[in-house]
Amino acid sequence: MIGMTDEERQLINTLISRVKSGDEKSLAELYMLCYKGLFSVARNITRDRGGAEDVIQDVFIKVVRSAGTFRRGENGYGWLCAITRNAALDYVKKNNPYSYADIDECFGLFDPASAPERIDERTEIRAALEKLSPPERKLLYLKYYCDMTVREIAANENMKKSTVSYNILQAEEKLKKYLK
Repeated sequence: MIGMTDEERQLINTLISRVKSGDEKSLAELYMLCYKGLFSVARNITRDRGGAEDVIQDVFIKVVRSAGTFRRGENGYGWLCAITRNAALDYVKKNNPYSYADIDECFGLFDPASAPERIDERTEIRAALEKLSPPERKLLYLKYYCDMTVREIAANENMKKSTVSYNILQAEEKLKKYLK
C-alpha cells in the first residue's frame, strides 16, 4: 500500500489492536484492507499465485496469534508486511528448496500483468535496481515496498539505525543517478 494515508495507517493499527482483544469483525476488515498489498508481497516472493494465497492464510493466522506482541504506535502495515515476508520466505524454503538460491531473487517488485502500458517504465526501474547491490535493494524493498520505518528495518536486519539510514540514503542516490 504505497502512498498510504495517515488515516489508513491509524485504521490498520486500530484494527490490529482490536484483533488483539478477539474482535473477529476487525480481523475481517483488516484482511479486506490489507489483502491486496500483502498478497503482492507474498506473490513477489513465492512467484506463485497459489503459494501466495497459502502464505496469506498463514499470515492472518499468525496475526491472530501474535497480535498481543503488536505495540500501539508501531507501523501496523510494516508489521504485517514483515510477517508476510517471513511467511513467504518460509514457504519458498519449505516447498521449493532447490530453486531458492539467493534471498535477492525474492525482491521482484513488479507484476508484469499489472499496468501493461507502463512496461517501459518498469523495465527501466528494474534495470536501475539491478545495478544496486543485493543489500541495497533489500533495504529499499523493506522501506518502500514493505513500508517499514528505519527503526523497524534496523531491528529486522540487526543493524544500527544510523547505518540503515546512511545505507538507504546511499542506495537512493545511486538509484537516482541510474534513472537519469
